[in-house]
Amino acid sequence: VYHHRTPSNLVGGLIYFIIYPHSLWLFLIRPLMNGGADFWPESWFLENNPNIINIASWQEFVSGAGIGWKLFLLKLPYLIAEIIMVILIIKMLDAKEKKERVLNFLIFNPVSLFVIYIFGSYDIIPVLLFVLSLYFAKKEKISPAIFMLGLAVYIKVYMIFLMPLYIFIMCRDWQRRAGLALLGFLPGILVSIIAVFKGEFVSGLKFLLGSVHTDYVLALVLPSQYLSDRIYPFITAYCLIMLFILHSRTHNEKNLFLDLSGLSLALSLLFYSLCFFHPQYFLLIVPLMAFQISKDKRMQPWFFILAVCFFIYVLQWGKDLSWRLFMPLNPPLFSGLSSPSELISRVYPADKFIGIFRSIFSAACFWIIYNLLKKGEGSRNDFGNNPGIQ
Repeated sequence: VYHHRTPSNLVGGLIYFIIYPHSLWLFLIRPLMNGGADFWPESWFLENNPNIINIASWQEFVSGAGIGWKLFLLKLPYLIAEIIMVILIIKMLDAKEKKERVLNFLIFNPVSLFVIYIFGSYDIIPVLLFVLSLYFAKKEKISPAIFMLGLAVYIKVYMIFLMPLYIFIMCRDWQRRAGLALLGFLPGILVSIIAVFKGEFVSGLKFLLGSVHTDYVLALVLPSQYLSDRIYPFITAYCLIMLFILHSRTHNEKNLFLDLSGLSLALSLLFYSLCFFHPQYFLLIVPLMAFQISKDKRMQPWFFILAVCFFIYVLQWGKDLSWRLFMPLNPPLFSGLSSPSELISRVYPADKFIGIFRSIFSAACFWIIYNLLKKGEGSRNDFGNNPGIQ
């Protein structure tokens, strides 16, 4: 972004909503960074991959003067986005006690602190758009709600599994559902039209379908010994839950917001439990859990279990998502530490250790999903009344 490198294919078009605002922000703050001088030279990038910098350059950057001020300026838009998200969530709650409980949860949330401010991911922007969709749903403004979700999907495609939920829950008329689907996918449709005129649609579509991000959903598979016969657990479970939602009375037609927040949490947990995902994807869980905690504080221990397992899950990325993120505090110290995986392997194989906690993480997700669906989330406020989870 800093060097004005914008992808030219369809997939690149999907992130223009992120590239251009970042470019504008960098243009505005450049006079405040290094006195307007170049603070991210072209020479820092790898020769064989012009989009990635080498570790030595990263260490040079974080060792420079005023690194705290530079990082603050670079991440300031994310702070503003999170503040807006917190305000929206608080406005959607009624009782003062609920607002205080949720505010404490959001402010001191380790997942948000890690993803937004330590890792420095822009995922707070699509998550904010998702919260806006819930906000409009609470106001019973269906079209703005589905459009906000469409923008979130436009930026982060993995959220697409929430689109069918919105479309089927928001109305029963199939003609209206078709209209909502068109509105929800409108950003992608517009980009596709532009790509057609630029002659980039086919190449962009092939790149999107062949992307490793698309394969994450299919990472877990039950193979058969016969030809190409295989079963993808996430797709199977997702279809089952959607059928359950459509053909049961677990959802409350009088409160669209409660429907979407609770069922969105169930589908999100299903995604995290059965699919490989990047750490920044997990940020979506924060506002969804906040709504549940507002109704029952006994959900907080379950979030704690998920968070602990999540941070152990992140260790598989080695130094890149551990010590190197803390190098601005003390570059020589954190650059010289062994990766957490290496330290664990001295006692027990790191892959098995991480896999055990990944399994516990999935089990906790399944348990929460089960209770959300069993208790009819949206129609009754009794999550946690089952003695088995108290």
